[in-house]
This record gives sequence, C-alpha cells and structure tokens, in this order.
Amino acid sequence: MKRFKLHILSTMLTALFFLALQNAKATTFTAVASGDWTSTATWGGTAPDINATDVNVIIPVGINVTLDNHISISGSSSSLEVLGEVSAATNSSLTIIDGSLTGQGQLNIKELALEGSATVLLAGIINTDVFVNNVSNLSIISNLNVNHEIRLESGTFSLDLGGALLFGNDVTINFAGGDFVVNNGTLTIVAPYNVIYSHDANFVAGAELTSPNLKDLTIDISSGNTLTLSNNVFVNGTLTLESGTLDLNDYYFSVFGTIDASASSEIHSSAEANINLDLQTEPSGSLNFSSDGNHVNDFMINIADTGYIIISSALTVNGSLTFGGFGSIMISDSDLMVSHSDSISGYGHLAYVMTSGDGYFGAYVDAGASASAHFPVGTEFHYSPANIELNSGSSSGNVMVNVYGNVRVDGYSGISVSDHQSVVNATWYVSSDVSANLDMNLELFWNADMEVNNFNNSAAYVSHYTEGSWDVVATAEANVEADGMLSLKRENITSLSPFGVFDEDAAVSVSEVADFQFELFPNPSNGIVYIQGLDYQEEGYQISIYDAIGKRVENFTFDNNQIELDLSHLKSGIYFINIYNKNVKSVNKVTLF
Repeated sequence: MKRFKLHILSTMLTALFFLALQNAKATTFTAVASGDWTSTATWGGTAPDINATDVNVIIPVGINVTLDNHISISGSSSSLEVLGEVSAATNSSLTIIDGSLTGQGQLNIKELALEGSATVLLAGIINTDVFVNNVSNLSIISNLNVNHEIRLESGTFSLDLGGALLFGNDVTINFAGGDFVVNNGTLTIVAPYNVIYSHDANFVAGAELTSPNLKDLTIDISSGNTLTLSNNVFVNGTLTLESGTLDLNDYYFSVFGTIDASASSEIHSSAEANINLDLQTEPSGSLNFSSDGNHVNDFMINIADTGYIIISSALTVNGSLTFGGFGSIMISDSDLMVSHSDSISGYGHLAYVMTSGDGYFGAYVDAGASASAHFPVGTEFHYSPANIELNSGSSSGNVMVNVYGNVRVDGYSGISVSDHQSVVNATWYVSSDVSANLDMNLELFWNADMEVNNFNNSAAYVSHYTEGSWDVVATAEANVEADGMLSLKRENITSLSPFGVFDEDAAVSVSEVADFQFELFPNPSNGIVYIQGLDYQEEGYQISIYDAIGKRVENFTFDNNQIELDLSHLKSGIYFINIYNKNVKSVNKVTLF
C-alpha cells in the first residue's frame, strides 16, 4: 500500500511538472473580483474567451467566477486552477479538452465534460448536475458530487485514492461507450439511482450495480453483446431489457419494481443462479432465456397487483419454484420444468402456471410417494390444477401437464364440444417420459364457472381420449374442496393423451353425434354464403365460424332449412363453418375473397 501511495504521488508530481512547463507557453488570466466569466471586471481587463485555447486561468481564494455561457478550455498547455469557486448560471457548462483542472477550490456547475487527454488534479470539491467523460484513462482524486447524470461516452473513469463520488437523488449513470472502476476511492450511494448500458459492446458489471439503492436498470447493448454480472443485483424499480444478453453468472438477481422486456433481449442463467421477481406491477413483454443458459436454481415470482409474467422460452428450475400468492407465469410453446414436484409452493387461484400454447409445465414425480404431486396449472382465465400419483410398480419420471380452455370432439381438434354439450370447459393434456409400467392416478380440479350447458357435477366422470374417441366410465359426484373448487379422480391410467370432465348426459364421442353433409354456395364467396341440406330439427342449429388458426369469430343460431350467412365483414381467407346440435354435427370449409 505504501508503494502504491508513492506511485500515485509520483504520478501527480510528474503531471504537475509537465503542467508547469506547458503553462509557460499559455496566456494567463487571473480573476481579481467575483463576477461573470465574460465580464472584463472579473479579470481586471480582457476576459478569457468562452472557447479558450492555450490559457492558464486562475481563480484565487475568496473569488467566485460564474459561468455565464458554455465555456470550453482546450489545448495541452491549458489549465483551470480553482482555488476559490466556480459557479454556473442556467444552461451553462464547462468543457476541458486536453487541458487540466487543478487547485483546492470548489466547482458548483451544471455540466462538466472532459475530453481528449484532459486531467483532473483538483483536490477540492466538484458539484455538478451532469458529468461527462471522454478521456481514455481519467483518474479522479476530487470529491465529485453528481446530481443528475454521469455519462461515460468513452475511456475509463477511475475513482482513485483520495477521490470520492457521491450520487444525488435519482442520478443516472449511463455506460454509453465508457467504463467506470473504483480504485481505492470512495463510492457513496445513499439515494435511489439508475444504471443504463446503452453502447453496442460487452460489459462486465462493476461497483455501479453493488448498491441496494439501485432503482432502474436498462440494458440496450444490441444482440450479440452481453452484460455479465459480478455480484448479486437488486433492482428496486424497472428492469428494462431492450437488447442484448444479461448473463447472471451464477449470482442472485432480484427485481422489486417491474419488467419491460423486448424480443431482442435474453437472459443467460445457470443451475447456480437465483431469480427473485417480487413485482409491484404486471410486467411488459416476455422473458427469453438463451438456449445454452435456460437453467436456474430457485425461481420466485410475486406480482402485487396480480397479472402474469410471460416466459417465451424453455426454462428448467433445478431448485424450487415459489409463488408469492399473487402473480402467475404464462408459458406459450416452450416447456417450464421443475426438478421435483415437491419443490413447488405458494400457488393458488391467483398464482399458477398458465399454459397458453403447446408448452407443458412439468416436474419429476416419485412412484409410490405418500402424497400426490400437485401441478398448479390453468389457462389465462381459469385455475385448473391437477394432482398426479405414480403408483407403486410404476416407474418414476417427469410428468408434464397443459390445460386448454375448450373440449374438442377429436381430443386435439375438430368441432368444439363445449359449445353444446354438458362438460367442464377444459382439456388437460398429460404426457410423461415414463415409458414402462405406467400406472397413474389423475385428479382434476375446476371452478363452477367452468361448467357449461347445464353440467351436472353430481353425476360426472373423468374421460380419457383414447383409440379415437372420448371414453365413458362410471359417474360420481364431484368433491367440493376447501377453496370451493370441484374435483374428480381417475385411477390406474396406463396411457396418456387428453383428459376432460363430462357429465352423464354429454354426447362427446364421434359415434354419439351423427355426421351429415350440407352444401355451401357460392364457394369461394365475396361474403354472402348460403347453406342448404339441413333437415328440420326442433331445437334448431348452432353455427360457429372459425378462422384458419382455430379462433371462433362468429356464432349463429338458426331454425330453418335454408340459411343465409353474411360474412362480408370478415377478412379474406379460409374459414370453417361448424353446424351442430345435440344430434348432429358437420364441418365445411369456405374461402372468402
């Protein structure tokens, strides 16, 4: 340490020596009275130019010079020696290019910008709203107090022995091409502050992310670049993931405000990293984990005003998945896996895994376990969990569950049974990597508002879509759980595919609902479509129109045998016309131009 201090002292003396030589070439201006920079009275004669080159400006003790304009001092032989005080009027700034800032006085200014080979040997105090660095290696030994922004446009800003940096309230430090390191200096952060990484480059986070007062963190470094953490990080405001990769680097990462994530960003995690999202408002966008960084140890989620966070990529939780009682996780076409089913906690009606696409929520289940494995799943609109047991004699393995908010006559496709039959309006898709000796008990849960078409929950059963149709088994009265949900259980399942809940009156198999043919004309059509071939039915017909991706866009009820449909308000494309009642069903395709 003694050798290091001697080195710093030697460096300062050398800089001062060369500064003295350079100042011999410069024009000297010494303030004789307090006043404006541009006033001749301040200098007792000619004032230095507002864009001064090769000057030596001296502010003696007891004198206050006000920057009444944007002042620039340039040239390697230039210096500003502050023994008294420099203050600033509104909308003024001080820029030093290649010159030096020395003395033991004080600066109270709006903006201080350093460029080229500028040096700061001031041993006094710098108070500024904005501090800008464009010096390749800038060492600060002053007391630097910043009230609004630190903008690091290039080079490295080093806080060295004797230097102290104090952030004011809500200061932003912007890494716009430069870097910041603390070398034996003192960094003091006692108020909320923000950090922005806005340059197309790789970054390794340093002291700027170590404070628990970190408010907003923005990462906008372009795809292909990475911000790598070097410590645990706690974001108390908004995490904005605009572009580039956030590498957690095995650290603990927490967000206590909210998240705004774009599709151009991603997170690289590992089985040692931990993520805690205790959000105050529902996040925007989705979290995307990199293909080679999609593991995490513990994942915790809570959203104070409920809502959900979208995870748009595969993610495996090797430790525990903890819900805070509010806030859900929505997955689309990728899987969310948990290492073990007993590592999931805190779930409920307002905190579960929403399956909005083809992705599954899965966990490892032990065969012969004393308690059921609970899968807290559902759709965006309904919590519809499942309990799963692998009986003794079955192999242990991963079990995956997906819930879809409808029931289709062909299990995965076909007309919607939910439109006209007495069912629970959900399909549970269950799969597993247990390939031998599968013996599973499955208990399904639903809320009463999921029951449609006068569903009778006192005489219902869990149906399994197998061998091309929904099967029928003995009915039972649904259990009423303590939280008001209803449930039914089916035991000793040896194969997996869709499951649903039907009552004794539901006609859901293809054999129970007769097919018939009907005619559409003209086809293609400009929007007016006629249907012929319908026999008179006392209860009439329901007609549902679906677009090419299976979304229902219209619904009609008719009771006559010639039907005119006006679809002229729909966009051009292919549509499916489903006609049904409790006795018959049929589907035909029409093209609108």
